[in-house]
Amino acid sequence: EAYGVKARIFGGRTYVSLRDRKALSDAELLLAGWRHEGPAFLKRINGSFSAVIWDADCREATIVTDRFGNRPLYYAVVNGRLLVSSRLKSFTADPDFSLATDPRGMAQFFTFGQYLGEHSSLGAARLLPAAALWTWHADRAAWTKSNYHSWAEAYDLRFSSSKDWIDAIG
Repeated sequence: EAYGVKARIFGGRTYVSLRDRKALSDAELLLAGWRHEGPAFLKRINGSFSAVIWDADCREATIVTDRFGNRPLYYAVVNGRLLVSSRLKSFTADPDFSLATDPRGMAQFFTFGQYLGEHSSLGAARLLPAAALWTWHADRAAWTKSNYHSWAEAYDLRFSSSKDWIDAIG
C-alpha cells in the first residue's frame, strides 16, 4: 500500500458512483480510496464530510473537509498536542485547553450565525477551511497545509485581479 493508514475518524456523507462504492460505508470508502490513491482520491468524491486519517507509522494525522466546508471541524494545538473535534465543547475535556473567548469569533457567530474564516468562539480553537488537506506531523508539532479543491481551477477561471473577478460576475 502506498498510504499505510492505521485509523480513521469520519463524519458525514459521501456521494460517489455505485461502481466506486461497492458495498463500502462512507468511512470505508474514504479510507480505501486514500490507501490506493492518497490525496488524489479526494478530487473524485463529493459530499458533506470531514475526516481525520491517522498514520501511526509516520505519526501523522491528515485532516480533510468537504469542498464546501459543510461539516465544521475545529482544531487546537495545546502543549504540542493536536486536538480535533466537530464540536467546540469537546475541547473543554482537556484541562490544558484555554477557555478564553475570541471576540472576533463571537461577533461573527452572533452577527452571521456562523464563523467566517478560521475564527471560533474560543481563542485557542480554530476552524478548518473548506477543502482542507492538512497534515499534522506529531514528531515536529508542525503542519503541512494545502487544499485539494479550488473553484477557480474547477471552472478554469483565471483572473489577474479582484477587479477582473468582480467584472466577470457583475
